[in-house]
Formats: sequence, structure tokens, C-alpha cells
Amino acid sequence: MRHYQMAVTAACLLALAALMVGCGGGGAGGGPPGPTNAIIFMHQSPGANREVWMMLPNGANPRPVAASAGRDHIQGTLSPDGRKLLYVEQSQADNTSEMVVKDLHTGATTVLISDNSAVNDFAPAYSPDGTRIAYLDHRDNAIHVINANGIGDMRITAGASERTPAWNADGAKIAYEKNWQHGSVCVANADGSDETVILAKNARYAYEQPRFLPDGRIIATRYDLTLRTRDLVLANGDGSGLTLLTPDTPDTDEFYPSVCGANIIAYASNVAGVKDIWIATLSGAALANPINLTATLGGDNWRPNCGIVDASYFNLP
Repeated sequence: MRHYQMAVTAACLLALAALMVGCGGGGAGGGPPGPTNAIIFMHQSPGANREVWMMLPNGANPRPVAASAGRDHIQGTLSPDGRKLLYVEQSQADNTSEMVVKDLHTGATTVLISDNSAVNDFAPAYSPDGTRIAYLDHRDNAIHVINANGIGDMRITAGASERTPAWNADGAKIAYEKNWQHGSVCVANADGSDETVILAKNARYAYEQPRFLPDGRIIATRYDLTLRTRDLVLANGDGSGLTLLTPDTPDTDEFYPSVCGANIIAYASNVAGVKDIWIATLSGAALANPINLTATLGGDNWRPNCGIVDASYFNLP
């Protein structure tokens, strides 16, 4: 997609943000703040480690939420109740990785899984009810499901380099990429049974990074094996009706989509080697009114994940 909307009016930003913050704001009668929508993303300043940041859906109030000197913090995602942040902490120096959950109110952190054998991305994803976490484990190259308290780990895929798990709206199914990098998208039951390839790799295209829409459709990244470019595609839950959402252009990549409600999509783009977070409205089978949320933030910004947090976290009324 060519992004002509580099300068976007404040009215457009506010209108799009309003679509996402229907559950936000203060409590009735001046009560405690309610939840507000937020976007978690990865940020990296030149020469620095990767960090997990958070911002409002209009790009306001960007701030680090998981960062420390000498270690990478990646793959952030919010719990469905907005109280916890799940992320991965890595050290390239000593080849270690930890999946960590942080209480956003107290700041307390708990390590759920440690891997001292390799740099493990995990790519964790909460189930819709917050009781389970799907993640990849580089030690066996498979998707696992574990209880949110770190107990009861279960491997659910064959170990064919499966990556980037995502739950559907009722938590009954998980979508993921198979044969990373540049493989196919599969959907299976949450216990790994009934695996079905819904977007199959062919001689020209591979598919990755699937996400479910609330209505059961799938949005994913399509990788052009010839041009080596990425674009977003939309398909029905069985893979039919495949539609290109971002026009295929050689100078721009779109990837890592995240669903921010019924018709709002956040995603990353790479233009001339610079990664930024964009947000757009899914209108039919097209993305309308794309807005660059991190144009003024600097550095690289990618891998958005939409969720909710208490409005008090952003000092909102």
C-alpha cells in the first residue's frame, strides 16, 4: 500500500479513535475510570535494545512498559481484562529467554517459562477468557498451550516450525503459521486436533501471522516469494474468498496485523527500511483511511497488539 496520508487531520484521528473507545472513559457518576483501548507494540531506537511500548489508539501517550538496559523486551500482549502485560525478555549475550507476565497496577513480574538454551521468541497470545496462553517453543518448534498461571503445559502441534498463534473469538480454535519462514496458515481446535491448511503456500506466495476477526474471518500477511514484499490479505475462516487488502507495491511492506474490534485493524509497515504502526478501518474488503501512529516517535515500531487497560494507566479521567 502506498501511504499518501502522511499528514492526517486531527479530526480524522479523533474519529477513528472514537470507534475504538466505546468502552472507555470514567465510571458513571464520577466513579473510577473504566477500561480504554490501547495498542502494545515493539519499539527500538537506533543502537538500543528492543522494548515493549504502549499507546492510545490515536497514537497519543506512547510510553515504555517493559524495558531494561542490555536486554530485549519483545512480543508484548495485554490480558483480556487489561490488568496484565505478557511479554518476552531476551539476552542475546547469554542466549536466554523468559516469558514474563507483569501486573500493570503493581509492577510485579512473574516468570512463566524460562529457556536457557536459546533465544526463544515464544510469541505468546492470551485466550479470550484470559485463562490460557498459546505460544511457540523453539526447543521443539511447536505451538504449546499453557494455563495463565504457568501450569499445565501441552504441546498441540507436530513441530513443523509452527509460529504466531492466534485465538478465535470463543477460544475454541487457534490459527498459526506452519513451516516458518514463508509457509502456510493453518487452523486447528485449541487442543491441536483437526488441523486444516486454510491458506496454502504456492510457487508465488506464502502466508504468515494470521489473526481472527470477531466474525471468524482471517486477516494475515502474504509474502511474495518473487518480489520479497509483504501485504495484508483477508479470507473467510476456511480460507475461501481471499482478498488483497493492501495493493501490491515494491516499495512498501505491510505485516503483523492486529484486530482492534469489529472493523479496526492495526498493522506494521516498512517504508525505506523504517517500521511504523498504522491503523485503518476495514470497510468491506478494503482498508480505508490509514493513519501512521508512530511517524513522530522515531526509531522502528512494529508488531502491534490491540487490547484494553484501565484509563487510569494513562491518567485519563
